[in-house]
Amino acid sequence: MDFTVSVILPAAGSGERMNSATPKQFSEVKGKPLICHTIEAFLKNDWISKIVVVCPSTASSASARCLREPEFIHTKVEVVPGAATRHRSIFNGIVHLKQSPPDVVVIHDGVRPFVPDKILKQLVQEANVHGAAGPVVPLVSTVLKMNSEGFLEETLDRTKYVASEMPQAFKYGVLFDAYNKCTQSDFDYGTECLALVHKYCQVQPKLIPGNDQLFKVTYLRDLYAVSGLLETIQ
Repeated sequence: MDFTVSVILPAAGSGERMNSATPKQFSEVKGKPLICHTIEAFLKNDWISKIVVVCPSTASSASARCLREPEFIHTKVEVVPGAATRHRSIFNGIVHLKQSPPDVVVIHDGVRPFVPDKILKQLVQEANVHGAAGPVVPLVSTVLKMNSEGFLEETLDRTKYVASEMPQAFKYGVLFDAYNKCTQSDFDYGTECLALVHKYCQVQPKLIPGNDQLFKVTYLRDLYAVSGLLETIQ
């Protein structure tokens, strides 16, 4: 790459849907925490200069301690405390990079351990040109709009919509600007980074085809899927 790239991994979630005492990003898979598999997926690319892992503030001395074990320590990896919401945690990572900002920053969930190299390279290249880029996949289920009383209001044409996946890549300055312009409501309830740069910076993100390896670990069954896929890849 002829431009600098850093990564922010929001990993501050509590993992409530996993129904486990351990946040899912620190659940063990194949002998190491899930988050470490995600970190390793990025470390394979020597053109990435820094990886900022945003951990739960309460886990800084507990679950996140695994990131300070000798086998997981890497000069490119830095750990910062998270916040109460996804966007606030990501913003902590963005601010952390401010002293030495990269040209492009990649946002990726800590609980998505698979990052295909081809997709990652295309994303950062598209972001460097267009300001932002993200992978999408076709919707596999019909999307229904429900009214306030729990009845069907409208059936959406799924051929006109796609599902947003991660990682997503941005010009650092564009993402920094978007987060400084967004509202408290965005910080508290928003989840989509592409939407912020589109709304506040008038950037039209480039959307590229993703694949089924980009899935997010949400439920216990997903951990088994990760384990099986790791065996296949290795």
